[in-house]
Amino acid sequence: MSQVSIHDSIKKTIVFFVGDYLGHIYAVVGAAKKMLDLGFDVKFFTIGSEDKIRQMGFDAIVVPEFDEPDFKVLPKMSRSREIDLWLNKVNECIERVMADIKPDLIIFDPFLLMFYPYFWRLGVRCASFSSKPLIESDPLVPPFHSDLIPQYTKLGIARIRYEWAKQKLGYFLYRFQCLVSELMTGISHRTVMLRIAENVGFPIKDEYRVRYFSYDMCFNSVPELLFQAKEFDFPRKSYREGHSFFVGPCIVDAITSSKGFAFPEGDGPLIYCHLGTVATQFDSEKLKLYECVINAVEDNESLRLVVSTCHELATELLKAKRKKICKRISINTSVPQHNILSKSSLLVTHGGGTSIKEAIHHGVPMLAFPRHADQPGSVARLVFHGLGERIRVVSTKSVSRLIEKVVGDERYKTAVLKMRDNFELYNSNGVIDKVLKEIIDFQ
Repeated sequence: MSQVSIHDSIKKTIVFFVGDYLGHIYAVVGAAKKMLDLGFDVKFFTIGSEDKIRQMGFDAIVVPEFDEPDFKVLPKMSRSREIDLWLNKVNECIERVMADIKPDLIIFDPFLLMFYPYFWRLGVRCASFSSKPLIESDPLVPPFHSDLIPQYTKLGIARIRYEWAKQKLGYFLYRFQCLVSELMTGISHRTVMLRIAENVGFPIKDEYRVRYFSYDMCFNSVPELLFQAKEFDFPRKSYREGHSFFVGPCIVDAITSSKGFAFPEGDGPLIYCHLGTVATQFDSEKLKLYECVINAVEDNESLRLVVSTCHELATELLKAKRKKICKRISINTSVPQHNILSKSSLLVTHGGGTSIKEAIHHGVPMLAFPRHADQPGSVARLVFHGLGERIRVVSTKSVSRLIEKVVGDERYKTAVLKMRDNFELYNSNGVIDKVLKEIIDFQ
């Protein structure tokens, strides 16, 4: 496909506005690289992730003014004034940077959309991104973080309704807690968003779209880019056309030289076990699963294993617990992931969105051990489409049985390859290119 040059000769500038949550950084880098390939100028505004972004080859503009102070430690009588002083600095920063860069599109981390009204006031075109399944409620789809796999029977539909009833009750309790917090302390989770909207005259009641998740923020005038394939979602009764856009998984095939990495000995099926890149989310349960996978492969001489912990202490603990060296097993803190996946027969994963997409990209079935956030919902979709199985019991016997089941049944591989074909259509049809043109040109 030829490179984009919207309006023929004018190079458009797209800016990602992201915080310090690594899961979101990893989710957008593939899309950012595709935008570069399409001829866009791509930059990042960031609060605390500049080193990681620069390592990935992008310009990172640090905006420390957006780092929210802890207002709760201040005396109650001074909190409102301090919030206004902070927001004045944020507003001045936005006006200065917008005048300097003049972006054609800002793509928000959804956790930072509370700042959108300032950009709205300046007439800057904005969108948000999502690394999660589509959050919009639907009578055929459970809440996105639910592990329920829908069944389209009367009982199955009733279970979906029950899941949504629990979700909505939780959301209304959250809103009540915010109200109580405002009355008692003068501040809540929603304070900054509401204060900004008030300051710039943003029509928050008309704009704010309730989707029944406390950490979700969605505005009617901000299109949502979903870095996922529609085909990976559950079947839906309806979609919100013109607002939520599936632009494809946006995976960049980053296979590089694996010189210096020693693959395990043997020629049997290769298992790759990786339970997430966020070291702060490491705990004893993850360590136990790593041990179970290692034991399962150790007991099956036909298998090989590469482990990547992203946690130096975990790597040392796992190595120390081995009573003997098994040359079919390689335990590491980090590995060239795309290289490993390209040679793997199975991925054992925590169910993170990026890991699932990369496994599908390389045609690799999965075993998944979801823990929190969008992981249970993503894994439910994985199982629904026959791309793998969920680990429910963390034991060597259970894990061994599941490995043999998925590796030994070609139907999982066939389903993954079919989903990969769906992924590829987003590239061959230039979907992200068309969506960006529509958003930027819509004034």
